[in-house]
Amino acid sequence: MWPPIPYRMLLRHCCNILTVRKAKGCKRGAVSPLIKTEVIDTGDTSLKVVVDSVNSGSSQHLQPDEELPNMDELSHDIVEKRKQAHVLISSEKGRVRGETLLDATMGPLAFHLLTACDFFKEINVIEFTDANIREFEMWKNKEPGAADWSHTAKIVCDLEGKSEEWPGKEDKARRAVKRIVKCDLTKDNPLEPVVLPQMDCLLCMYVLLIVSKDHQAFRCNLKKLASMLKIGGHMLLVGTYNQSFYTIGEHKFFCLSCDEEFVREAVCDAGFIIENLETLSNKSTRDLTDMKHVFFIIARKEREV
Repeated sequence: MWPPIPYRMLLRHCCNILTVRKAKGCKRGAVSPLIKTEVIDTGDTSLKVVVDSVNSGSSQHLQPDEELPNMDELSHDIVEKRKQAHVLISSEKGRVRGETLLDATMGPLAFHLLTACDFFKEINVIEFTDANIREFEMWKNKEPGAADWSHTAKIVCDLEGKSEEWPGKEDKARRAVKRIVKCDLTKDNPLEPVVLPQMDCLLCMYVLLIVSKDHQAFRCNLKKLASMLKIGGHMLLVGTYNQSFYTIGEHKFFCLSCDEEFVREAVCDAGFIIENLETLSNKSTRDLTDMKHVFFIIARKEREV
């Protein structure tokens, strides 16, 4: 049995899915379809913050030479979110145990896996588009043009008090990722033809709000993901309340609007007991989204449904 994991450690940069790359090393031209990228100037000449998001079913994406919007006035908000992330990581309230993690996250992101690899022996990633799978495979195999998560690794190690360990952090995460599987939630077996054993932990960040067209679809999709989790296993669910859209450049994308009451009911109906729920406020004054709050839920699966 691997060491118990503070459940909050996986929720570190979840408010805006903030990931960090080198300013001069970030290749906008490498962005795949369905991956929308905006560069935020944090005021640090050595860093840029890249916000990635996925819109299922859309083929719109930024072109290599397309001018990206200036979002530097968000820099103060980013600093505050990093402080919140440190609090989330440091807390020992609540623990998740297990050896296997199923990661269902919005886009081919690896920032959270840089921490998860310290607590889970095996990580299985499910993605919803071929483009995302290809991006993730490029990173895992260290191929030319792959995303560079080295600056994120430095931040993660610094927050964990292990700043000297950052050079090997990405490779450790790569080794922990055993499978990258295509997921289609319209199928009875979303991973068909692949069959995976049930996992100890399910991490689901934002993706259900993007791929679910209505509340009924959200409930159905959540139950399908829950079926991949062992009874007694834990789900870490991250999402937003009452968000109906997010904007990338000139394009506005759909997000399913849900309130806390609905989310609680959906989680319980999927066979879970909610052990903890926390909410963080979005302090940004930008009009890129109407999101006001981000929720973090840890829930234990008690039954099959």
